[in-house]
Amino acid sequence: MRFNNEIRKYINDFEAMG
Repeated sequence: MRFNNEIRKYINDFEAMG
């Protein structure tokens, strides 16, 4: 599931932003 991997990275970036 490559899509899941991309979404996970997006969420990680979002969380890092706060």
